Amino acid sequence: MLKKIATFSPLITIIIFSLISSSCSASVSDVSPRPSPSANAPEYKVYLRGFDYTIKIKESYSDISVAKAQNGSSIIFITEDCDSYDWTLEEKQIGADKICLLDTSSLLAGTYSLSLEAEKNGKRYSYYAQIKVVN
Repeated sequence: MLKKIATFSPLITIIIFSLISSSCSASVSDVSPRPSPSANAPEYKVYLRGFDYTIKIKESYSDISVAKAQNGSSIIFITEDCDSYDWTLEEKQIGADKICLLDTSSLLAGTYSLSLEAEKNGKRYSYYAQIKVVN
């Protein structure tokens, strides 16, 4: 089932649909923890408050697939089908769905903790990452 969470350009809509379609076929029944990525953390360039910023996302732990995309100053996180979701940024809930939209326009330069706790068929899954905003 697709839900409209925001209005995006047609290209971003296609990217999100592609990410959702590819992640829908994934299974979380026998997922083992994925190793932490090295220095190849994805970077996103955004223009905020009159300045260019770089958003770096470094995963520290994940036993669930999470895809990322950018729409302007927002980073979109998309995960697998589960029964429940709890996305938090600095221990404050920012989402409770398969798709989490992180609006970076209110973030100041610094490092933030992002986490996802999801549950499927009584089993818990986690995703942890650091969001670094650099100007």
